[in-house]
Amino acid sequence: MYTEVKVPQLPENITDVTVAALYVTENQEVEYDQNLVDIETDKVILEVLAPAAGTIEKLQITTNQHVASEQVIMLLRTAVDSEISNQSIDTQSKEPIKIDMVTAATSDDKKPGENIETMDLEKIIGNSLFDRRGIICGSFGFMIGLVIGAMLTAVVLP
Repeated sequence: MYTEVKVPQLPENITDVTVAALYVTENQEVEYDQNLVDIETDKVILEVLAPAAGTIEKLQITTNQHVASEQVIMLLRTAVDSEISNQSIDTQSKEPIKIDMVTAATSDDKKPGENIETMDLEKIIGNSLFDRRGIICGSFGFMIGLVIGAMLTAVVLP
């Protein structure tokens, strides 16, 4: 699989940039997030990083060459499993999150901090942040607040 490595999108007022330094050659192995090229504007130097691990297949630029925004500067051959997925957190995971709690010991024969237990995060905050009881209690509290606020407004305003 091939991935196009492009010049980053530049602000509207910058139309042309120069390749300041080229750190790779064709057929060179690169790692994810490795600096491939430095691109220089009038004010800053931007780094173009490898979007995935792989091999540089074709370079389309040279040092001191002028390039434009979104221009393809090289092709990167990648393995399908080496690409970084956009989904960094598995939201469908059913495994509970565990946290470690350190509690102070109460008896004289234990040292403070010796009793370490692991608890499920679900046991601490409930089955869900928005379970049925929380919604009912929150709605009930909101309605009571509205009634009390209306009564106090009626007393204070006349």
